[in-house]
Amino acid sequence: FIRGVLVEDIKSYLFFFVILALITIVLGWRLTYSIVKPLETVTETAEKISEGDLSQRIPVRKYDSEIEKLARMFNFMAEELEGKIKEISQEKNRIEVILESMVDGVISVDKDGEVTLINPAARRIFNIEAEKVKGKKLISSLFSHRIDMYLERAFDKKKSISREIKYKNPEQKIIQATFIPLLDEKENVNGGVIVLTDITELRKLETVRNDFVANVSHELRTRLTSMVGYLDTL
Repeated sequence: FIRGVLVEDIKSYLFFFVILALITIVLGWRLTYSIVKPLETVTETAEKISEGDLSQRIPVRKYDSEIEKLARMFNFMAEELEGKIKEISQEKNRIEVILESMVDGVISVDKDGEVTLINPAARRIFNIEAEKVKGKKLISSLFSHRIDMYLERAFDKKKSISREIKYKNPEQKIIQATFIPLLDEKENVNGGVIVLTDITELRKLETVRNDFVANVSHELRTRLTSMVGYLDTL
């Protein structure tokens, strides 16, 4: 009799443990489906967005849970980020078009004097290629100690300075250069911009004009001197 009772108890315990295991499995599956799986989806979507795929969104169900609220907020932030990046990209394209079409040369450098941007006009002035300049020191790129010196002076004074510079590569050019330091909120220099205008032809024209005026003046003085001599003779 006792043995039968023990067998019945063991069967009851086994049945209880089986039911408990089934309940645990069901609860675990529900937990995975409702919490763990959505979090994995959020993580995967975040990774894809960080890799540059801004079109990724998290599917949102109609349940009013914290996970769904998180998914909605995440999608909102992703849409805002995509919009901001599009605006920045469009603005960047506009700036690039403006720089490409400018007659004046523009060179941008960081606080260490390394070239970060150089437009076509500046490349023509210095007869260099962009690939050989970007990421390098200004003085090693242009081989001009004077340009580097004026840039350092603008950084030290934290204000713009303008100078006329002679540059030869291979022909000699006269350049009007303006050195502009870029300051952050704490007035620390974090870079600079150099605006360049090739005034070689202008200086040549000024030289021709001065020579013409000098020749005309000389001729007029000669004629007037002859006329005065004739008048004195008369």
